Amino acid sequence: MAPHEMGAAYGPRSPIARFLAHAGKILSIGAGPDAVTALHYAEAVARIEGKRRVTYSMPLLREGKRVWVTTSDWDSNGILDEYAAPDGPDAVERIARDYLARTRVAQGPVGGAQSRLIDAADIVSFGIEWLEARHAAPIEWLEARHARASGGSAEAETTPRLSRRLFRTYIPPSRPAA
Repeated sequence: MAPHEMGAAYGPRSPIARFLAHAGKILSIGAGPDAVTALHYAEAVARIEGKRRVTYSMPLLREGKRVWVTTSDWDSNGILDEYAAPDGPDAVERIARDYLARTRVAQGPVGGAQSRLIDAADIVSFGIEWLEARHAAPIEWLEARHARASGGSAEAETTPRLSRRLFRTYIPPSRPAA
């Protein structure tokens, strides 16, 4: 999944974008809905205002020498202020819970752990729609939805291998009557 640019951990130039482009699947073994890292891509590309960024420094080896590098990226601990509360669920957990409540995913035990196999592009598409429906200005949300449906979104242009499938409007599968 290389290369991995500094400051592009989650967006269109990230390893997550390449994972999505290769039809990646998420195998969640014993992990809760707060651990779906691919949903940080949805946070990065969703057209919503007020996204939080963080700046951090880390040591890297360059030409055999340790140097400190400073960069910034989207805040994965709460993309918006309302999801950054230490005692509440973040956007990733809320999106994943809603997705799992509406969508059939392969589930079963792996060893003693409850596990799920999730289509990464499907949950990310759901996440983008979820965020924009709740946090975009109404006209911006409709324009973004139309752009994705027609294949004309900025995200589709910067990540052409993801295809229109990722940017479609989410329609939950029909379920048989109980």
